[in-house]
Amino acid sequence: MYSGPRMATEGAYLTVISNFLQARRAGRPLAIDGDGEQTRDFTHVRDVVRANLLAMNSVVADGRAINVGQGRSVSVNWIAERIGGPRTYRAPRAGDVPHTLADHSMAHRILGWRPKVTTEQGLSELIQACGV
Repeated sequence: MYSGPRMATEGAYLTVISNFLQARRAGRPLAIDGDGEQTRDFTHVRDVVRANLLAMNSVVADGRAINVGQGRSVSVNWIAERIGGPRTYRAPRAGDVPHTLADHSMAHRILGWRPKVTTEQGLSELIQACGV
């Protein structure tokens, strides 16, 4: 599930979800840039891998960019509510896109791909795997 890079103190790029999970495990508040109402179309890595495998093995895929996404956006606050714990709000990041939403119709038309892992399911699995 991807929502844009965020530099961690260790130098690795993390998504809002991994930042929130790390904060929760460390007992820190979830730091939200802006008001948290920005939305993202989170896509589970299993769906991304499946799309890539389909493209790799497709005789129809010809190198065009194909959007792979849930086709449904949720707010950063929605993610924070499900992870739980206290939150802090910071100033919005300069240049942050307020909303993202993938149109995966070409992936369906060319590859026969549709997302299988819902945002709820993927997030639930991550929360359970992280023990928060």
